[in-house]
Amino acid sequence: MKEGKKVELTRDSKRLLCLLYKLYLERVDNGISKSSARYMGGSEHIRQCCLPEESLENVDDSCWELLRAGMLDGFGADDMVCESELTDQAIIHMETRFQKGMKELLEFLANFIP
Repeated sequence: MKEGKKVELTRDSKRLLCLLYKLYLERVDNGISKSSARYMGGSEHIRQCCLPEESLENVDDSCWELLRAGMLDGFGADDMVCESELTDQAIIHMETRFQKGMKELLEFLANFIP
């Protein structure tokens, strides 16, 4: 992702990025190092942790979108994201977006609850 470029994501990918950032913040708050807290695993693990109600195919699609946008770094195999971690750009983007921290993030995520 180039500096100054606006991040454009679908609604589903924005939601997933917020959930991944929430998970990252929770891990850091629980004493996990920032470098370890960034690790998110593959699409199946992300689905289990963040969006168990969603199909694996939909979660994987959002993971690929986040990879293309520079929000995740990782790789895939058999057309699935196998390993991923939040990038510096993702964390900076989320820190800028949610300057008040977890409370503001949770308020934003509440907009996705039907």
